[in-house]
Amino acid sequence: MKWYEANTIDELKSIGKLTDVKREINKDIKKVTGLKDLTGFIKMGSNSWKGQYNKIQNLKKMFNEFYGAEEGSQERFFKNEGCKYIFYLLELQGSSRMEKLKIYKAHYINKDLAKEWYKEIAKKIHPDVCKVDGAEEAMAELTSIYNKMVNNE
Repeated sequence: MKWYEANTIDELKSIGKLTDVKREINKDIKKVTGLKDLTGFIKMGSNSWKGQYNKIQNLKKMFNEFYGAEEGSQERFFKNEGCKYIFYLLELQGSSRMEKLKIYKAHYINKDLAKEWYKEIAKKIHPDVCKVDGAEEAMAELTSIYNKMVNNE
């Protein structure tokens, strides 16, 4: 389980020691932002599990507010996550597609982040696991986007 998937303090505790969780949070934030030092950018550490959990929940709320996401809104329209990604890849264009696919500038800077992003989506839409019309075409589009990310020198 990742720190951002924890829905309770106990789930957060199950990940490991508080210091390890704080380290993972900071590592992920650095990866997404491309920053090497988070001093003055954001402080996600806390001295207690409850405080750390509350900071994570506030960060989630901020992202949901910023991206206009409502909990459960996607599940009403798509049979599964693979279908959702196939729709985004084949039907959306430009900034709306980038927003839905969560493509950020950091993906073009950090090849490891781009690879992680690619693998996460590919395992949901690959034609070997997703038997939906358009899976092959969506996989080709995903690969094309990924290649642009990693070949952007």
